[in-house]
Amino acid sequence: MRWFLGAFWLVALGWVLPLPARACKCVVPPAPAEALHAATAVFEGRVTSITEAPARAGQPATQWLVRVHTTRAWKGVETEDVSVLTPKDTAACGFTFMPDESYLVYASGSLAELSVNACSRTQLSSAADADIGALGMGVVPVNPNVPDAGPRPTHASEVVRPATAPGEGGCASCTMGHQRSHGSEPWAGLLVPLALASLRLRRQRVRVRRPPRPCGDAS
Repeated sequence: MRWFLGAFWLVALGWVLPLPARACKCVVPPAPAEALHAATAVFEGRVTSITEAPARAGQPATQWLVRVHTTRAWKGVETEDVSVLTPKDTAACGFTFMPDESYLVYASGSLAELSVNACSRTQLSSAADADIGALGMGVVPVNPNVPDAGPRPTHASEVVRPATAPGEGGCASCTMGHQRSHGSEPWAGLLVPLALASLRLRRQRVRVRRPPRPCGDAS
């Protein structure tokens, strides 16, 4: 009879007393280089939105969908906007993201469905100087939806420089530009000699046609 009463009180206390809360238990994360190798994607960016991830049919939503605008990446990211999942419950090792904050993210899972947990080296960018120094510069992702502006010049001579406006260099620049434009013609060098020869011929004609003046003419 006593054992029956003891079991009864244990069951009763189990209903009354709260169960101990679960806690996320993590091991010490590896060094940045090892974490980079083990992660699916590693990038830095600013959180733009946090919403509930779509839940499975008949089940409550258990994850947050976090959208991040990336500023640089070291692995697995080639676009400017990335979405990651993280558990809503911190006891399930969910990572707490804050809107408009920048983070260094170590994501796992697949490229189609990246996930982040509190046991990774994911942290605020302001506290990630040591990791970023170990990872290096990274690369800047490019939005694939932006149209390409065409091939870039491969040599300095291929760069097209705008012509100087007439008002920027005054009259000297106008004269120099005028000389450069005419200097490229093959007959430009003959204009000056022809003009001088024509002027001399006119002067000779005037001297020949002018009658001599009489010696006794006072006028």
